Amino acid sequence: MAIEEILNEIEVWGDWLAQYKKFVPLFIKEAGTKTKWNDWNEEVFHEFFERSANQCVSSLKQGYFTHVEQDRIKEHWEELSPYLKILAANQTKPAWDSYDEIKKIISKYTSQDRRAATNRLIASLQPQLLCTIVNEEKLSELYNCLNDIQAENLPEYIADNWFRNSYHLLQYFHKLMPELNVWDIVTYPWQVRELLMDKSNNHSMTNENIGEAEKILFSKKQIILQGAPGTGKTFLAKKIAEEIIKNQVGKQISSIISESDILKYLHVGDQVSSATNYTTYKIEKIESKIVVLSGKNITLKNISFQKIIEAYKYRKWEPKKIKNGLDSYEAALALYINKKMPNNESDSDSKYIKLVQFHPSYTYEDFVRGINVQTQGETLEYRSVNKTLAKFAQEAQENWNLFNLPNDDAKRALESKSIFEQFIDYIQLEIDDKGQFKLTDNVYLFEYDETRFKYKGDNWEKHSSGLNMKYSEIKKIIDAGVTERSEIKKLTLLEALTKSHATYYTKIVAEYYNFQKSNNHSVNEERPELKNYVLIIDEINRANLPCVLGELIYALEYRGERVESMYAVDGDNGLVLPPNLYIIGTMNTADRSVGQIDYAIRRRFAFINMLPKVLKEESLAFDPDLFKAVSSFFIDNIEEYINDPDKTELKRSKWLSDEFCPEDVWLGHSYFIMKDTNRDIRLNYEIKPILKEYLKDGILKEKVDGESTKTKINDL
Repeated sequence: MAIEEILNEIEVWGDWLAQYKKFVPLFIKEAGTKTKWNDWNEEVFHEFFERSANQCVSSLKQGYFTHVEQDRIKEHWEELSPYLKILAANQTKPAWDSYDEIKKIISKYTSQDRRAATNRLIASLQPQLLCTIVNEEKLSELYNCLNDIQAENLPEYIADNWFRNSYHLLQYFHKLMPELNVWDIVTYPWQVRELLMDKSNNHSMTNENIGEAEKILFSKKQIILQGAPGTGKTFLAKKIAEEIIKNQVGKQISSIISESDILKYLHVGDQVSSATNYTTYKIEKIESKIVVLSGKNITLKNISFQKIIEAYKYRKWEPKKIKNGLDSYEAALALYINKKMPNNESDSDSKYIKLVQFHPSYTYEDFVRGINVQTQGETLEYRSVNKTLAKFAQEAQENWNLFNLPNDDAKRALESKSIFEQFIDYIQLEIDDKGQFKLTDNVYLFEYDETRFKYKGDNWEKHSSGLNMKYSEIKKIIDAGVTERSEIKKLTLLEALTKSHATYYTKIVAEYYNFQKSNNHSVNEERPELKNYVLIIDEINRANLPCVLGELIYALEYRGERVESMYAVDGDNGLVLPPNLYIIGTMNTADRSVGQIDYAIRRRFAFINMLPKVLKEESLAFDPDLFKAVSSFFIDNIEEYINDPDKTELKRSKWLSDEFCPEDVWLGHSYFIMKDTNRDIRLNYEIKPILKEYLKDGILKEKVDGESTKTKINDL
C-alpha cells in the first residue's frame, strides 16, 4: 500500500488537534516574552511544563519529570528561558545548538535521562519543525514501518539523533500533503504509525497450527516453536497466546449484552474512541433506546440499542468485520462496552501476555530477580526486586490463589487489594495537587513511584533528600491489623527503617482506615475468575538458559511448588510458577552461533517444528513461483510437499550441505508475502542476501555438478 493511500484512510483525531491548535501558539508567545516561569499564564504554563498525561503535544505519564525534578528546573528557569526564547523566535530553521543546550540544562536537575520529556518541551515551541512523536523508540518504529512499505523519498534514519530524525520526518509529511498547513498535519505521524503497526501484525494464517499448539501448551505448560527464518514463529506465538487468554479456564465469555448493559456502561458525556482509534465520538443523549453521538465533521448520529447489541454479538469492531476498513458507530459503542465489561478478554492483550526477547548477555538478574539501587536519605539502598518472569508469575499466582479461595474469602481479599490500590492512588493525587501529603506538622510525603512514597521533614539535616516508605511495608502493617506504634515495632517481617520510623507509618495507616470508611472508593465484589497468563520468550536459545533460569528449571516441571531464589524480595526467597502461567519460546534453528538447549531444559518443553508453507490467501499476495524456486535450494520434492505437506518426507536438495537438515534452514513463507512490498526489493534485499550468507557459512554448497551456487542465486 502506498503512503498516499494510507494518508487518505486517516480520519484526523479532532479533539487532540483542537487542543494542539489552542495551546501551542500560546506556548510560543509566552516563551518568547517571559523570562520567569511564574510570569507565564498559569493555565498555559501548566499545559506546557507541569502536565504529564493528556498534554496537547504528547502524553508521557510515568515518563515525565517527577515533581521534585520540576521544582528543580523551575528554580533554575533563568538558565532555560533564553534558549526557549530562541526557539520561539525561530519557526523556520532548526536550532540544533539550542536543543543541545536545553538538554544539558535539564539533565543537571533530573535524576535520570528524561529524553522524551525534554523533546516534548522543545517540540512544543517549534510546530513547523519537529513532530509530536517525542518518544525516540516510537519514532524509530514509524521509520521502520515506512521502510517496510517502501515509502518513496523517505529521509535516512540517523541513530541516536531524535531532533534530526523528527525534523526530517515532519518535513517529509509536509511534502506529502502540501495543501495542508502545519496545524492540520500534527496528528498524521502518530496515526500513520498506529495504522502501519496494526497492518504489519495482521498477516493471516490457518487455525490448524494454532489449535494443535494450544492443546500441547495446555498439557505441557511450556512449548518452543522452532524453525528456520521466516516460518512465522513469533507471529504464531502471539496468536496462540491470544487464543489461550480468550479460552480462560472456568468461564465462558458472553457474546450477548442487554439493554440494561447499555444503560449501565454508556453515559452522557462519555468520550468513545472509534474502533480503529482514528477519532473520538461524544455521547450527547441516551433516550428512547437511542444513543445520540457527535463528533468531528459529523452531524448527530442516532444509534439504536438493537444495533449496538448486534454489533457486540458479532464483534463488529474486529478488523476484518469493519466494512471497507471504516468504523461503524455501533461498533465503536460495542467495543467501548466490551472494554468496560468485567472479565472480558478485551483487557487481556497487555495485562495477560508478556513478550521478552533473549540475547547472549541476558542474565538471571534481568529475567527473574535482581538488584535495584535507590537512594535512602544520603546513602544508596540496594534492593532485591522481581523482574519480568517473577513479577508476571506473582500476578498469575495471586489470581490463582484468589480463584481457589472460598467465595467470601476471595471477595474480602479482592476488596482489601482494591481499596489499598485506590488509597495509594488517592495519596499520589494529593501529592500531585498540593506537592505534599502531611504526616505530621513538619513531616510529609513529597514524591512517589510505582513501589514507594518518599518522605522528609522540614528540619531534617541528615536525610534532607528524603527516605523511602514502601507500599509493601504499609500493606504488611494493614494485613497484620495493627495500628499502634508499639505494635508496629514488634512485627518481625518489617524492615528496620519501618520499625524505627513507626510513628510515620501509624499516620499513613490511620489515613488508610479513614479512606476505607469513606465513600471515596468503589469495589467490584464479583468473585474473581481464573485467568491464563502467557509469557512469550522470543529467540529463547540466544541466552545461556541454565544461567538465566537458575532454580526455575525445577519450577518449570513442578508447577505450584515453591523454589528458593538467591534473592529475597520483601524478606521472602520463595518463587512459584503457578499452573495458570504458560510459556511459549521461539527458536531459530538456522542460527548455529547461539547456544544449544541442554537436555534438562529440553525435557521441560514440548518442541513444535515450523515448516514453510504455501499461503493461499489472496490478500497476502504470496508469490508461489519464487517460493518454489528458492525452496529448490533446500528440498528436491517441493511440488509433492505442496500437494500434501503432512505426509511428504522431505528429500534433501543437492545444493544443501550434508551437515544441515532442510527443515532447519529452509527459508519460510513470510519471505514470499508481497503484500505492501515490492517483489524486487524483497528478492534483492532480503532473500538473496540470506542465501549468500548461507553460502558463506557452508549451509549451501559452493558448486554442484560444475554449476556455481552463487550464479544460481543471482539468476533468481
